[in-house]
Amino acid sequence: MYLHLAEDVMIRSDDIIAIMDERSLNSSGINKAYLQAFKKATVNLAKGSFKSAVITQNAVYLSPFSPGILFKRAIGLSPAGFITEHFTGKPV
Repeated sequence: MYLHLAEDVMIRSDDIIAIMDERSLNSSGINKAYLQAFKKATVNLAKGSFKSAVITQNAVYLSPFSPGILFKRAIGLSPAGFITEHFTGKPV
């Protein structure tokens, strides 16, 4: 399955290592160092500030979409009730 990150960019969902929100990425020194190490392989898809970073083995994609939206797209679910039931076993 593929995940639409922004504009015309899609990546294979199997290639995703992590999806992090901007605040978490910038609040940790080790995360900042990782992002700096991948500076040349960072693709900024956001027109301004990004909401999430999608980390793969070969690149870091900065997306204008929140991690929650990307997560829903990645698992192919959109109704909030089904997501809650899927993870908690309890319907909304």
